[in-house]
Amino acid sequence: MSNKQKNKIIEIIGWYGPIAFVVSFGLISFEIIKPISYTYQLLNLTGAIAIILISLHKKVYQSVALNGFLFIISLVTLIRMVLGWI
Repeated sequence: MSNKQKNKIIEIIGWYGPIAFVVSFGLISFEIIKPISYTYQLLNLTGAIAIILISLHKKVYQSVALNGFLFIISLVTLIRMVLGWI
């Protein structure tokens, strides 16, 4: 795989992040889903991962830190949901 192809894939992954956050926010705002739902938490978790990846690639470490916290929050919430603690 060429460097150009790799960069294009990273850019596509990077764009998924904000799209996932906007979709999850919209679904919550229009009361289509609840905040304690697998859909919401998975969109936030995968969105954070995508933004972490693109931010590391572009060396934007503030965004890595912020999305790292969002990732941890979503992961802990998902674990609590799976274990039935929520």
